[in-house]
Amino acid sequence: MSDPGELLEWTGFTSHLSSRARADGVHVAECLPGRGHRPFGGHLVAQALLEVLKASRTAMEPLSLHAHFLAAGDAREPVEYSVESLRTGRSFEHWTVMITQSERLLTHITVVLHVPEASPQHQVALRRIDDPDSLPDVTLSTREGTRRVIRSGLEIRQGHRWTAEAGEAVPFQDTWYRCKEVLPPGWGPVILAWCSDLELAWTVDLPYRENVRSRAAASLDHTIHFHRSFDPAGWFCYEQESPCLVNGRGLVTGRIFSAAGELVASISQHTLLRLEFESGSNPPIQRIV
Repeated sequence: MSDPGELLEWTGFTSHLSSRARADGVHVAECLPGRGHRPFGGHLVAQALLEVLKASRTAMEPLSLHAHFLAAGDAREPVEYSVESLRTGRSFEHWTVMITQSERLLTHITVVLHVPEASPQHQVALRRIDDPDSLPDVTLSTREGTRRVIRSGLEIRQGHRWTAEAGEAVPFQDTWYRCKEVLPPGWGPVILAWCSDLELAWTVDLPYRENVRSRAAASLDHTIHFHRSFDPAGWFCYEQESPCLVNGRGLVTGRIFSAAGELVASISQHTLLRLEFESGSNPPIQRIV
């Protein structure tokens, strides 16, 4: 039997990231499902960032976003976004977004905006240079547990990733994205926020997928540091790796680069991961770099 979530139609980023304002100033929006009927975290984060950018009405750009996922919610019901300005200065603005559903707090997000300034520059380089057009197209793949509908507005190509045969210690994967749609000006960070949660949590357990009977995972927090503006209509590479899995908590870090190799953003997420292995299977190997 088909999952009802897979029957949802993709109608475009500007459609799915729309909201309506109530008289009390709260914005109400729909959210596409991620796993089961839980709202997709990337949609929640992208919608919250967009609501802040609309409320700010300045030329400031996103500097950072910090999200704490507190409850799962239900994507079959509308989601409410309460946006509040904490501080406004000449160079910085601080905002908070409370995401609720039926008076239940789902997510708390803080967003910082900044006026870009001239400065010297340095950055880490791409670890591998690929031609994304030559890589396998995984746009509609659901092997990582993400629904087709939340991937449908993008082209997605699978780059280099962890394999047991290569003997790499730290699980990692490189994924290339580009947006299929013409978007409103300034939407680059919003699309980046959406993409930042598509496969990040699925990097943690790459070495442990043999003989797994059940997998339960939940994102605990999500942080994005924005470095540069960019055009999501061009290819961008998302490097993801998990430096640590211990006590059921997996840390995943990511870096997003433009096709020109410019570092656009840095991401981190803690994921609660509970794996149950088949009886008699070998225990997971501890890998230390």
